[in-house]
Parts: sequence; C-alpha cells; structure tokens
Amino acid sequence: MPPVFLAFTFFVVFAVHASPTLSITVETSKPSYYIGESIIAYGILRLDDAGVPNGLVSFEVQDPNYSSIVTLTLQTDPNGLYNVTFEFSAEALLGTYTIHVNSAHENETATNSTTFGLNQFFITVDTDKDSYRVRETVDVSGRLVLNNALVQNALVSLEVQDPEHNSIVLITLQTDSNGTYTFAFKLPSDSTLGNYTVYVNSMSDGAKAVNSTSFEALGSALSGDINGDGIVNIRDLFIVAKAFGSHGPDLPNPGDPPSENWNPIADLDGNGVISIRDLFTVAKDFGKTIE
Repeated sequence: MPPVFLAFTFFVVFAVHASPTLSITVETSKPSYYIGESIIAYGILRLDDAGVPNGLVSFEVQDPNYSSIVTLTLQTDPNGLYNVTFEFSAEALLGTYTIHVNSAHENETATNSTTFGLNQFFITVDTDKDSYRVRETVDVSGRLVLNNALVQNALVSLEVQDPEHNSIVLITLQTDSNGTYTFAFKLPSDSTLGNYTVYVNSMSDGAKAVNSTSFEALGSALSGDINGDGIVNIRDLFIVAKAFGSHGPDLPNPGDPPSENWNPIADLDGNGVISIRDLFTVAKDFGKTIE
C-alpha cells in the first residue's frame, strides 16, 4: 500500500489593534441668539467611547467676517465634558458665527465646528418734552426693531412710576404698521412733583427688549394755583386762609411740631410760615388760568 501523506495547513491569525480614536463635539443651547443674551456652548471629548478627563480644548469663535473674536482654552471635567458661556455687546455684527474646537491627546487630534446666528432686538422710548406741568399731557412714543427691521403688530408693556416708585400707568400697547407705538396721558392736578420714569418692554422668541426714560413733573405754571386745577380762584385763597398764621416743623424753634392747621402747599414762599406774603401771591394771580 503506497504511503499516505497528510497535508496540514496552518493558518496564523494576527490580531490587529487599531489606535484609539479621539473625537470632540460642540453645540450651542440654541440655534440663534439676540445681542445681550448669554450664549452657551458645550461638548464632550472622547477617546473611543470614554470621556477624556482634564483634557485641554482650544475654543475659538469667528464672526460673520471670519475674524476671531473669542479664543479660550477650556478643560474637560471628569466625564470629558466642557462648557462655556459668553455674550456680545450691542456693537457686535449681526449674522452667522462659527465655533471651532480642537484637542490633542495621546498623539491623536480631534476637531469640530458649529454655527449660530446673532440677532438684534431692541426697543426705544421717548417723551415729547423733558418736563411737564401738572395737568399737562405727556406724549410717549417709541419703536421696536429686529435686525434693523421695524416689528409690526408686536405687544409692548408700558409702565409709568412716580417719584415714590408707585405705578400710575400700566398698559399693553401694540406697534403699528411702521413698528412704532404711542401713548398719551395727563398728569393729574394732585401729581407728586419730581422725576417720573417710563419703562417699556417687549418679547420675541424668548428674547426681551427693555428700555426706560424719565421726565420731571413741575408745579402749576401759576404760582397761586395751589390746588393745581389750572385756575387761581377762591378755592386757592381758601387753602391759604385756612392755614393762615400756622408754622411748619422746626419753627419757631428746631424740633418744634407744626401747627395743627399747617398745610405745606400753602407755604408758597417756602419760609415755613403761612403769612400775608402767601395770600398776596394768590391775590396777584387771582382769576388767571393756564392756557
């Protein structure tokens, strides 16, 4: 019987171990922001599927003209996460911004990028004068702007506070087809004199535009118009006559209480005593009215 030869084939398998892969992500909390809002960016640095702790991340933000405006070096936390918060001033360019991130670890390099939009949203507010007499009409106006375009049919909250921070007007207005709003109100005759503040605000897609202005409330243009009704008449004389001869606090001696019939609005010359001089002030304007 001829010899039988058995052939054996040996397959040698070599395990090839690939180098670990480094990757990095970057995102923003919203796709677009308004000037003045906080911009939040975050991501994770991974080596294969594991987060890289204490890794260094180069972070750069470029404006719509590709100029670098933010450059930071961040460090990942124990889970490989990083985050940063920043915001832009009113002079920032509107448009699309780009965030670039990169990191190196164990001879590996990872890069990534994302974009976000920057919008502008603001409101203006003005009064037609800096000061008003009591019983005068105060005209308030302003406009609402989004990315250099006037915003139509938007709601605007308007509040007026007196010198003691009491709200005397609280109303919701709507912008017209030109993106403007207007409101008028009259200062009552018994208005507190001093500085008043007008506050306005509006919302758009979660962003809030706020602004304020101020004006001064003055007494009647007629010095003898004590009750502020726009005419000097017997009612004003009666106020002085009722308080005649009285004195205010600290008169005649410092610390003295005022007289029982003391009325500070009748002290037209401000000397702390209601006298013939105050009566004369009313008498010389008697019969006059504010135009």
